[in-house]
Amino acid sequence: MAEHAISAEEAGKHPAVCAAYIVEGISNADAKSSATEAVVGHFLSVDDVDSAAAFADALEDPFTRDRLLLAVIAKCIELKDDSYAFQLLEAVEEPGLRSGGIEAVAHSLAGRGDFEKALETAKGLEHSSDSTAGIAIAQAKNGLTDAALETIESIEYFRAKVKAFIEISAQYLEKNEYDEAKLWLAKAGDAIPGVEFEEDRIRGLNEIANCYLEAEDRESAADYFLKASAEAAKLDSGHRDSFLVAAAIGLLKSGNVEIADETLDLVEDKTQVASCLFGFSRVYEKEEPEDARETIEEALAMLNSQSEYEIRSTKDRNEMYGAVAVQFQRVGLTQRAVEIAHANVDETERNGALTGIAQILVMEGKPEESDEVAKGIEPESEMVSALIGISDAANTVGNREFALSYLRKAAEMLEEVEQMIARAAIADQIALRLDAYGENDEAVPIARKNLELISELKDESGKAKALVRLDSVYKKLGIEPDDHDKSLLATMVRRVDW
Repeated sequence: MAEHAISAEEAGKHPAVCAAYIVEGISNADAKSSATEAVVGHFLSVDDVDSAAAFADALEDPFTRDRLLLAVIAKCIELKDDSYAFQLLEAVEEPGLRSGGIEAVAHSLAGRGDFEKALETAKGLEHSSDSTAGIAIAQAKNGLTDAALETIESIEYFRAKVKAFIEISAQYLEKNEYDEAKLWLAKAGDAIPGVEFEEDRIRGLNEIANCYLEAEDRESAADYFLKASAEAAKLDSGHRDSFLVAAAIGLLKSGNVEIADETLDLVEDKTQVASCLFGFSRVYEKEEPEDARETIEEALAMLNSQSEYEIRSTKDRNEMYGAVAVQFQRVGLTQRAVEIAHANVDETERNGALTGIAQILVMEGKPEESDEVAKGIEPESEMVSALIGISDAANTVGNREFALSYLRKAAEMLEEVEQMIARAAIADQIALRLDAYGENDEAVPIARKNLELISELKDESGKAKALVRLDSVYKKLGIEPDDHDKSLLATMVRRVDW
């Protein structure tokens, strides 16, 4: 855009409009694409599809341009502006994204009940099976089960048929209508042999089995978990062990302890074995706490037994150490949990595990112990996000007093977050939570101060994205920009044209 589509006067009144003005002045193509995504999201949130389309279409990066146009198209369908949606669809150049757009349009049409138009739209796809499955799912959701069956019958690929049957079953599970759910699961089971690719077939078997578990049919669940494990054992791919782990945990949940252990014996990677034992511990923790403790000890021993050449993925191993540490806390072994967390060589996983332990402690009504664990999180900048997570945990158990105390601690420590873009994002989180807890008087000053911080950002792309996010915060908190805010926005606008 050579000329600004937005006036400087308007840009100086609202954070998101200011962001759009800033985006127009960004010359770096990558930075412009990243910031434009946030601005397009803002215009779509206020149903301004014309401005959203204009900003998307101005991008040099064809992939990002097309991807953002698809978001505009989805909003057009939501607003029932079908003609504009199809017009924009013609402008999408990348074939794969255009197909994805057609599929999204078909699903949106089905979502609003226009099934005839949805099916007609799906016919424009070279491979329409997934899109048609989505339409069938929507038909069933609207009570049109006969039509849904007819639609599924027209699907060419069995993988999509299985997906449709499972999703429709899930709709009945949500309503606790188990008999109806099992009828659709039986159809999914009948279709499974037609699924061409082995990994797709195994995923389908495990999904069906898990649905049967939810429907309280442990016998059928075990049957499908056994089928999944039998096929997974023959695989020669990196997913073999993870499929076996999923089946083993499922078999344990369905009450087949010995077969679950036999399935676990087939797993070769020690990190995956530990993952399975971790899953066993989660199954045991409520009803059989001693077994839960024993199996999580086994998981830790398995991780510790790995030699360097046996480690397939250091990242996965460190993540598993973090999960094991938190599980030790779930089974009531705080000291062991903290020791294991601190032993993790990955700082992110170490801090994540300590946060998880602290969250469980505060949910158990042990704030002093939670505080002690949180002190181990380093550097202090990471403590701020951890405190927000601990606050959320307190809120889940209805302890507003604890939730507020941790949020206030996080607010006091905001200056410890050295990266200004990260600090701005965290400030938004704190303000929104304080408002949700009924403390609007505390939230508003944090949001207003955040605008001052954002105005100092040197990264124009980061500044634009932060302004869009803050605009949403202002709206949720009921803040109207005051004279000081407008002065800051006007200064940011002037800097664009310097």
